[in-house]
Amino acid sequence: MASLITRAMRSFSESAMSVGSQASSVSGEDSRRGVIPERDMLDEIERGASKELLFDETATAPSSRRKWNFCYVTHSEKKQFWMHSQDTHKVMLTAKREGAEVYISQYKDFPTTFAKTKEDAVSRSESGASASSSPRIRTGFCAVVRMDTVTGTIRMYKTGCDLCDSELYTFTCGPGSSETKRQLIAVVRMRSTTISGTDIAARAVSVDIPPLDERGNSIVWCPRTLGRAVPPLQVHQEYRLKRSLSASSSEMRSASTSPRRSTLRKRTSSMSSISEDGTEKVKLKSKLPTWNAKVSSLVLGFKNKRVSRASSKNFLMVCEQSPDHVVFQFGKSKKSATFNLDFRNPVSPLQAFGIAVTSFMFKDVIRARQKM
Repeated sequence: MASLITRAMRSFSESAMSVGSQASSVSGEDSRRGVIPERDMLDEIERGASKELLFDETATAPSSRRKWNFCYVTHSEKKQFWMHSQDTHKVMLTAKREGAEVYISQYKDFPTTFAKTKEDAVSRSESGASASSSPRIRTGFCAVVRMDTVTGTIRMYKTGCDLCDSELYTFTCGPGSSETKRQLIAVVRMRSTTISGTDIAARAVSVDIPPLDERGNSIVWCPRTLGRAVPPLQVHQEYRLKRSLSASSSEMRSASTSPRRSTLRKRTSSMSSISEDGTEKVKLKSKLPTWNAKVSSLVLGFKNKRVSRASSKNFLMVCEQSPDHVVFQFGKSKKSATFNLDFRNPVSPLQAFGIAVTSFMFKDVIRARQKM
């Protein structure tokens, strides 16, 4: 029993430090604070805080604003999805749609073995074949894409939080949070619009994502930061200041002489803007196609010849502040049930996959908007 608890504690410690590791590994002080006391680890394991955690390669935006990341998405009946690396064909992320929600995981077999609750998993296991011949029923997922059935707005949440888990060790984002409502990483809005000079309707997509700090880490949007009267960036700095008060006197003196050493300083970027509530965000919007009389069709300038077949789900997005800078494109390829997915900074692989999957929810979004 002791060895089992020790292994669980070690696994939880490593997992807790891996969430938002880009934020917790930037200084010696941070890495020291990443060591969680054993009694706290046992409490968190008992509470079920240990869950599927994200690898940096999927949660972090690419460092280069110029280099494209090439992937492709395959699907089965528009309810099960797999995101593959174009270079290695490795499965990076998977997803399963359940009504107005899409659950995202890093397990390759997740779409075919997913159970929404532990009770459902137990029921399926008991009613299925023997444990030796049936696949493992999985309940763990790392992110949720949820559509508001009233407004049609789609929000994407991580099941962990880079601030509350890795910085504050609370493993909750406070009032208003839940296992499927933690760190908000994207807000997607879709509508139908008529192309200028035609009577043809096309999809228009807009996405809000958190900006990146100077080290490339995403500013955290969660109930703890968004529920304040000050911008999320300032909330980060407040918690950093509180943490510094528990440091040694020498560390405090060092902090007082370097008040801007926080890793969460605002990143000077032409891609972000300030909303009315003071929240800094990166606004992405789809570039609408134009009518080409020569080919008698709508055309859109996809990059790198990666989109080869027409589809209503094809779209590309630019930064609102830099309308000529394409950062995302999703379009049908020659292979059946396959769409190419390309993205670059400031969009992370997880955000890109979530945004791509929302294109299969468009009809539900329009129905919800029509009821308003």
